[in-house]
Amino acid sequence: MEPRRSDPVLDFFSRQTVFLTGSTGGLGGCLLYKLVVTLGVAKVFALVRGDAATAKRKWAASMGSKSEDILRTGKIVFVPGDTTKPSLGMSPEHRAEIQDSVTLVIHAAADINFRDPLPVLVANNTSSTLELASMARDFKKLHLFVHVSTAYVNSFLEDGEVAEEVYRVGDPEKEIADITAGRGSGRVEAYPWPYGYSKHLTEQLVTLRFPQLPLLIVRPSCIGPAAQVPFPQYMPVTSSPLSNFYARLLFPTGGTNIFPPCRGSASGTNVLDEIPVDLAANILLQHTYLRTVGVVHASSSLYVAKTLDDYLADARRYAPASWRPRMAQAIFSTDNHLATGKLANFYAVLSRDWRFRTSRSRDLEQDGILGLSLKGHDPEKYVEDRLRLIVKQVKQRFKADDRSMNEEARL
Repeated sequence: MEPRRSDPVLDFFSRQTVFLTGSTGGLGGCLLYKLVVTLGVAKVFALVRGDAATAKRKWAASMGSKSEDILRTGKIVFVPGDTTKPSLGMSPEHRAEIQDSVTLVIHAAADINFRDPLPVLVANNTSSTLELASMARDFKKLHLFVHVSTAYVNSFLEDGEVAEEVYRVGDPEKEIADITAGRGSGRVEAYPWPYGYSKHLTEQLVTLRFPQLPLLIVRPSCIGPAAQVPFPQYMPVTSSPLSNFYARLLFPTGGTNIFPPCRGSASGTNVLDEIPVDLAANILLQHTYLRTVGVVHASSSLYVAKTLDDYLADARRYAPASWRPRMAQAIFSTDNHLATGKLANFYAVLSRDWRFRTSRSRDLEQDGILGLSLKGHDPEKYVEDRLRLIVKQVKQRFKADDRSMNEEARL
């Protein structure tokens, strides 16, 4: 049934003109679909690298026929640009139109490559956000600037509770100056990956430099495939860290994966935090409707909290029987003489026990068009369907190497 147009959420969004970055990514694509198809915003200026045809191909690859639903709305204005350039590489004409009409900015673009060097990540994540925030000061009708950060932005902290606030550490102005000038790498050694540090610098600098900006910082934890929208299991594979983790667990490499146990435990009893992409989008959009400012987390305490042990068990439970003897065995050890496995080294947060507070979302609507209850969603079937798709992807990768990879997975 179509939602009633008298819905106050729909009424609000129908009057909004949005500037959106990152629309070809996982969360950005989901947000775009919700904005133009579900919520019926007036217009979306979508910043795209390259041209409109490139963006359309990416949407078709990740969303299939749902990309046609997006385009049929006629609500998208393609804005060719580049987030690393002045004015984000936009033409003067586009910039003037955006400055006069945009009411909401949603900055979802990010370089999430854990292997990229720090100067590249700072250029792509920090400097680009500061440039957009500077531009947004001149947007004549701006209600809210939404910056998508990450819950792991404070991964320099010890295990424990992480508050919905910006943690002030060091001298961010000096740090970014040193990094961009090639004079040093700031406090990067305190983080599992340079990515987290670049996002932490971003939060500190955007709040210090633009205190008058109506700013909402949304920190998702790991983002997983969609529960429902635009369709179940939607998510570009490169955008979901834990889908890649599942795939690595399934690889028939043999041997062992050595993990450090959660502090005070003999295994992975810590929550390995993840939230479906459409639930993260709903949290962001509900707070946008409420014009929330400050920091909010979007994490598994608003969905289903699963431990590292749960993820390891899932992979083995849903793997084809013929694969299980050849899957690497997970071993937890505190023996410093044992080298931690490559998998644990790459996913450096696997055994950490941060608990992301979500108290600012406690009163969000559970029902309705952006509800958090995900009515009709079955979390266990979600895991099974997810593993089924990942098994197929692993088969495709290894089918030329091993005949057993051509068996049907008995899920």
